[in-house]
Amino acid sequence: MNYSNRKKIVEILNNNGSNELEYKLLSRDVPRSLYKYCDINEYTIRALKNNLIYPCSPLLFNDAFDSRLHIDTYSKKICKYDYLEKIGVDADLNLNVLSENDRYIYDNFSDFMRIQCFSERYDSNLMWSHYGACHKGICIEYDFYKHQGKDFLEKFYPIIYSKEPIDVTNLCKDMGKIELAVLLSTIMKSDEWAYEKEWRLIFSFPGWNKLDDRIEVFAVKPTSIYLGSHFLQDIERDRMNESKIELLKEFVNYVELEEIPINMIIPKIGSYMLEAVPISIAEIHNLLRRIVL
Repeated sequence: MNYSNRKKIVEILNNNGSNELEYKLLSRDVPRSLYKYCDINEYTIRALKNNLIYPCSPLLFNDAFDSRLHIDTYSKKICKYDYLEKIGVDADLNLNVLSENDRYIYDNFSDFMRIQCFSERYDSNLMWSHYGACHKGICIEYDFYKHQGKDFLEKFYPIIYSKEPIDVTNLCKDMGKIELAVLLSTIMKSDEWAYEKEWRLIFSFPGWNKLDDRIEVFAVKPTSIYLGSHFLQDIERDRMNESKIELLKEFVNYVELEEIPINMIIPKIGSYMLEAVPISIAEIHNLLRRIVL
């Protein structure tokens, strides 16, 4: 998405009384450190070893409203347009299933987007709970300024949090602005999610009919990795789970080979804050040895 389209998004937001992220959108001031919370599984290990990320369809996300276009389908100026068929939606079918009192339709027209989500924070208690396997997983730090891809940083957008969604009906009246409407809907979320401080890496493939739910994208080597506060206890609890122990061995060997700094997240006594404490790879090795023996 080029700079002029970013300006158009800012104009739309300003017209709707939201201008707090104007600087972020126009300056493309992507944070030097972005974080991805995840569990340790075979996909995580493969991604780490090969410096990969897996942007996926927003249809797989955990927000019922994620990337959904808020469109007045009863406007005669909009429901007759061919854009619905162009992006794979049967306008007549959707109109038939709506009651007379329904004004907006929330069909997701964004399935040609593939998105990877990141956070500005590594120390969010809720993020660890929701995405870090209940504090048993990891949080990976990236510096995407090290990426060699041309215009890679241009694909990052900050999420805009608001109390109400933006109606994109007028945008969708213009065939040339459909992708802009989809992008705007993709970077807007309810302010209930504001704690995530989210940035999205967005890839657009309009017109693709057979796009995998997830795509493979070359990223960068992690700057550091944070272990959840229950990470070590979980290893001990799952000592009889051979497949999980093997995954952990792979993870530890990878971290050691690549010399990636490791920190342990711990609750800070006397507050509801989390803090990061360096931990040596030898400590994790010792724990694994005790479990195996």
